[in-house]
Amino acid sequence: MPHGVPSVGARLREGPHIALTLMRVHGYCAECERTAFVVPPSAELQAAFAAMIEARSRAFALARPGVACAEIDAAANEPIKDFVFGIGIFNSQGISCYGTNTNLEDYEPVVLQGEGKAACRIEKLNLINGTYYLDVAVHKRDGYPFDYHHFQYSFHVTSSHRDVGIARIPHRWEFSDNITFTKNENS
Repeated sequence: MPHGVPSVGARLREGPHIALTLMRVHGYCAECERTAFVVPPSAELQAAFAAMIEARSRAFALARPGVACAEIDAAANEPIKDFVFGIGIFNSQGISCYGTNTNLEDYEPVVLQGEGKAACRIEKLNLINGTYYLDVAVHKRDGYPFDYHHFQYSFHVTSSHRDVGIARIPHRWEFSDNITFTKNENS
């Protein structure tokens, strides 16, 4: 069972894999999972593992600038004139990193009729390493929800930068002539 906790008396035997998870790094929560097998895996387990690796590769290939971070399928049985589409991004502690909706951005709803899609595209997140959650909502202007998906979609950001906080704010360092550094251009 993923993320299961074995009993204290559990012993390694033949069967499924072991997933090791590290949860603390320098005081920060982190998750690093590796799969190992205590006996040669069966053809069925090898096929399942290969399918998981393929799905992971496809997901990573889709994550790039300009791809919709939220694509919302909408359907109305009858015309609706009061509606808002919105998204929110939260870190693993539940802190809001960003949120917007069509009402905040001055889109005036006219009609939602039949089936359709709304997409929110974010060119650059600038989030630091960590796990994040995406909220997706369709609601009335007063906040009454038609559909609200809270913390149901997670994603992980990785980077070679070692910043702390929530976001990597665009910046540069400048120094007077009496302060000298060398910079690793690969970082």
